[in-house]
Amino acid sequence: MAFGQLAGLSIQDVPAEAMERISDASDEALLPRMIEVLRGLPAAGGLDASHIERLFSAHERLGEAYRNDVPAKRYEGTAEMFRAVQRQSARAEDEGWSAWLTESVRVSPVPGPHTRLLKEPHVRVLAELLREQLRRLESAEPEATKQD
Repeated sequence: MAFGQLAGLSIQDVPAEAMERISDASDEALLPRMIEVLRGLPAAGGLDASHIERLFSAHERLGEAYRNDVPAKRYEGTAEMFRAVQRQSARAEDEGWSAWLTESVRVSPVPGPHTRLLKEPHVRVLAELLREQLRRLESAEPEATKQD
């Protein structure tokens, strides 16, 4: 249901019998059943099946690109990671990003699930963390760069 969450639909909005129909679906029946369920949710705003299929296709392509992308080389420097406190992954604290950096990953926890970080009230915390990071970067900026 990551796709539904990404589309702004809550799993709590899905009736139990609909969840059963989705979980019992074979691979080839999964997408049509998901579309049927999503279209019936009030939060879907009456999306038609072709729109949901296009959104799902884009979601799948982005996921595939994410899984298959391998950077040409490691990033030379540090990185800041804003990480959801409520997460489904049991991966490392930095989600494996340290393997792609020559220096460290600073992980800043943000309350809420990953799919809701850009929504109230979580986005306020994320915005404040971003402001703090920008202030740190500005104060660490070399004097020669500031005079430009």
